[in-house]
Amino acid sequence: MTAQLFPYANIVAGILIFVVGFMIHWVGQIISLINWDFAARIGIAEKNMIPEFKVYERGIAAADALIGWIYGIAAVGLILNAQWAYKLVWFP
Repeated sequence: MTAQLFPYANIVAGILIFVVGFMIHWVGQIISLINWDFAARIGIAEKNMIPEFKVYERGIAAADALIGWIYGIAAVGLILNAQWAYKLVWFP
């Protein structure tokens, strides 16, 4: 077993991935899909957008919501120091 430069890097990375990737990004996209007006009111979606752009933004939110849940699984794997989690976190 080799000594790591930062022994708790997997835990710090797991917590950051969970907070930023899962909680902020994925949950924010779900909120944008469910209620666009509420998302615009709290500042995670644009308020005055032309309809053509709104359709595009909702499509991006749907794509992010479909794949963003992987951040939660990867974060748990990182905290548990599973080797597959380092590869999984690159997918979303």
